[in-house]
Amino acid sequence: MPDFVGSQKDYRKANEKILQFDKYNDEQFSIKVGIVYQDLNQSNEIEILSNNYMSIEIENFLNLIGELVQLKNFNKFRGDLDIKTDQHGIYSYFSTYQNHQIMFNVAPMIPSDKNDLEFIQRKSLVSNALIYIVFQEENNLSYQGEFFVGK
Repeated sequence: MPDFVGSQKDYRKANEKILQFDKYNDEQFSIKVGIVYQDLNQSNEIEILSNNYMSIEIENFLNLIGELVQLKNFNKFRGDLDIKTDQHGIYSYFSTYQNHQIMFNVAPMIPSDKNDLEFIQRKSLVSNALIYIVFQEENNLSYQGEFFVGK
């Protein structure tokens, strides 16, 4: 059994988000999901958003939940990702589940400007998703949900 750590407040907040997602998902046929990759010894938002690479484990995970798609001229739900100029990368992951289109905004796949030390573009594309997934390289890493406060 996984060891879940968190306060009652954290669980209530998570339950509220899940209910909000369910309500929204029932009304929509498309959803974007933000995904960030937390490597070893990364403990803050900037370190996590600075990742320009992904481990084989997260790539395997992404291949389980979606299909690698080319963004340019993509003709399905784009999840706010640019599909004309490669501004948000060349590829992302996409899935369809029960007629719902899901675009995964994967932070390490979104290019970052070397002068953007706060990774504003990555952060906005991930945190403005209704839900996001933090893929941790090891299960004992510390993570604070307040890092990526979005909608």
